[in-house]
Amino acid sequence: MSIGAGMLDSVFAGKQGLAATLTKSMGGTATLIYHVFQEEYDDKTGETTPPVFEHQAIAFAPETLSKFIHVGVGGVQVNAGNLVGIVAASDLKHKVANNIDKIVWQQKTWIIISQEAIMSGNQTALIRFLAQ
Repeated sequence: MSIGAGMLDSVFAGKQGLAATLTKSMGGTATLIYHVFQEEYDDKTGETTPPVFEHQAIAFAPETLSKFIHVGVGGVQVNAGNLVGIVAASDLKHKVANNIDKIVWQQKTWIIISQEAIMSGNQTALIRFLAQ
């Protein structure tokens, strides 16, 4: 008997899934800073509207970097001093933008430069971030 690729999605992915539960219990709390409105220049008034950001508290589990040096996250190589970690995909309110959005972890602000989805069958269970 074979199990379809999406058969266990509800067990591993989603708000009550194993990925979200483990991230919340094993990780700490971080803040994602989302860029929701870009800076815009108005030709008529000559004024610039500043960008708008939104903050969201999330459960974040950092990875031990020593074993990931020279390994990529979403096609970008991890270097010493980078922050690599995971967040449950079901916890994110917005799609995260590389090189724009930020994560605050242990009172330090990092810019997210790369990300990759960790799938559970047909659903994204976790998002793995690389930040500098």
